[in-house]
Amino acid sequence: MHPAIWLPFLVGIAVSGAHEHVPHPEGQVGNYYHALRTYRHLGTSITALLTHLLSGTASGTETLQSSAAPSFPNVSQPCLEQIFVVVGQINPSHPPPEWVIRFLDAQAKPPSSIMEGNIAWFGGFHECMNLTTTYQDATTYRKDFMGQYCLVTVGVDEPVMREKSSLFPPIEKALRAGICVPGACSIEDVHNLVDFGLDIVKGKYPEVIVYMPNVSVLDVHCPQREIPRSAGAIIVIVVMVVLAALVFAGTTYDVLTNGVFGQNDGFLVESSLTTTSKYTTLLPPEAVIASEPELEVTNGRGLFGRILLCFSVLLHTKRMFRTHRVMNELPWLHGIRVLSMFWIILGQTYGMGIPLYDNLAIIPDFMKQSFSQIIIQSVFTIDTFLFISGFLTAYHFLNGLATGGFSGFRLVRLYVSRYFRLFPAYMVVLGIYATLTKHITTGPLWPQDEVLLGNCSNLAWTNAFYINNLVQPERMCMPWTWYIAIDFQLFVVAPFVVLALFTFWRIGLALCGAGVLIAVVAAGVISKLKELPPSLMGFGFGNSSGSSDITALTTMDQELTLRFFTSHLITTYTRAAPYFIGIAAAHFLKDPPNVRRVSSLALGAGWALALTGMGLVVFGLLPGFNGYPLSVDAAAAFNSLSHVVWAASLAWIFYSCITSSVKVVEHVLGWSAWIPISTMSYSVFLVSPIVISAYYLSRESTIHFSHYNAWILFLGNLAMCLIAGFVIYILVEAPMRSLTKHILTRRRGRSVVIEDTTTERI
Repeated sequence: MHPAIWLPFLVGIAVSGAHEHVPHPEGQVGNYYHALRTYRHLGTSITALLTHLLSGTASGTETLQSSAAPSFPNVSQPCLEQIFVVVGQINPSHPPPEWVIRFLDAQAKPPSSIMEGNIAWFGGFHECMNLTTTYQDATTYRKDFMGQYCLVTVGVDEPVMREKSSLFPPIEKALRAGICVPGACSIEDVHNLVDFGLDIVKGKYPEVIVYMPNVSVLDVHCPQREIPRSAGAIIVIVVMVVLAALVFAGTTYDVLTNGVFGQNDGFLVESSLTTTSKYTTLLPPEAVIASEPELEVTNGRGLFGRILLCFSVLLHTKRMFRTHRVMNELPWLHGIRVLSMFWIILGQTYGMGIPLYDNLAIIPDFMKQSFSQIIIQSVFTIDTFLFISGFLTAYHFLNGLATGGFSGFRLVRLYVSRYFRLFPAYMVVLGIYATLTKHITTGPLWPQDEVLLGNCSNLAWTNAFYINNLVQPERMCMPWTWYIAIDFQLFVVAPFVVLALFTFWRIGLALCGAGVLIAVVAAGVISKLKELPPSLMGFGFGNSSGSSDITALTTMDQELTLRFFTSHLITTYTRAAPYFIGIAAAHFLKDPPNVRRVSSLALGAGWALALTGMGLVVFGLLPGFNGYPLSVDAAAAFNSLSHVVWAASLAWIFYSCITSSVKVVEHVLGWSAWIPISTMSYSVFLVSPIVISAYYLSRESTIHFSHYNAWILFLGNLAMCLIAGFVIYILVEAPMRSLTKHILTRRRGRSVVIEDTTTERI
């Protein structure tokens, strides 16, 4: 029998068809655990095999020979040659050399707790990639031998989902195992070797076929040691270097001109041009929140000096940490923005770590807990952002119309300012994501192609025009930025609605009501026709008869997740209700001193309704996770009304804070410490998935899921996201915003206005 078949057998048995299927507690439990018992049996076999090989006995090879397939796979000659080199070092008469032991040691081996769902076997990534030696071939030439790490995914082949989307790659019914192969082996060679090994395993262990039919190789990922930088990567690096140089020059100029602790908070003094109207959105925080005095550079030495000051780290850092309040400010919005951002990062911490959990079987029990709903329903933070965006756009636009009127030029400048307010930081982060992400770190799961990166090379233009939620959304580049697209699209129509509110308020409110109604009807009808689940996870959902047809982490869940994402979650016409409710709320609350106060009884009743509404939105699906699934009609009702209920509850919180009816809430949300984080929340929003992915996907080991571990990870992720967000804010967002204002507001005979980080002129 061919002596080199030990490697495909080792590969095949290590990746033999593990079924990454965490069952619904009431469904398919017996098959699942029987299959896991099979893997444990295979694990015992592979452990014994490795023990024999590492001890230098012949029994391991004999085992291989007795299980060998009748033919050898189609493997390239260089790969076969190096396989022979490894096998030739295994001799019963003496132990193999250290590099062979390391080569075998780097192979993935079935671990403990397989029955708990420990089916990500990464092996020794760096041990394999650092393996280098030389050998002498038949022609007496010495050649280099290098280890090549490959992550092999084996399971039931279901290509439909793989072809549909890169947003939700199929992790169901699959085992991932890291193997170390000779560096001369290509991905195709590894694929053929694993297929050959699977044939051996199926012959030796028929129960694999019984419990896991149609098992095959789904994917082979072999990270490169050195990745050549593309032209796009070089361009992004040059842009970052230029920005860093400008920031250094601007900061140096600021220090030389004004000193580190200059007067007037870094050349900033109050301008006489006060009470200009402003608008904003929660993400990004181009504004507050307040009509506060604009700030201008008074000591700049000419145009060049003022442009340099736009890039000063000192200037923007002082602005970030200036926490004093000004007239007409709504400081509690800072707290809402920051807490919403924390909620997003908490959800990302829990959700993005799922592929690394070594106890996936615990997930069904976790889903039964009330706390799980807080994680799953973190998507409602987007409704918070949309409500605040609509509210502040109308709030400041209405005040601006009252003081400065309206003109076509002003509207054009509004759109231009808005577009370029979002654009620089967005495109820089997109460039980093699309071209440099693969160079940031490395690891078993770290992508070096477009598996994680989506189709940025083909679809980045949709992000630049804020239509990435409309054009091939299932292949979206930077898939978390769909919120920015929705917000911008709604902003395009917002001025006309606000103008109607200002001119004929009944017509304006009717337009807001029409917008809400369209969103509610669209969400309900689409959910009904497409039988959408009530959440992104796809749990708690059943057919009209009430029987559950969704189980945890199954292919159906993957399909429903994609359908829910593209048909409901990211579509403007199903998510617009909170935005229009925010505009309507601004109409009633635009003049805080004159807002009517209600009685204590009415105030308490309003809070009771608001908290009940939010509680129903967050925890209303919990029965579906505990054996009482929603029907299609009930899911449609939830999808259509939940956004309205959430926004209406927020409106009451806004009312209470504006009227200072509940001091505790106002003081907690208005804590001045929120301001610096709130100021850079847009940059944090852009980079947080990249930062968290860099940690998770570069790990060589799994994570044991528990709330304690998750919260420790959350605090670390939060800190790193804030640091990365601060870098983007200082390097790109703040300078580009100041420079944009410099261009748009510069007039003859007037100082150049560079507004505070929390303000935005209309």
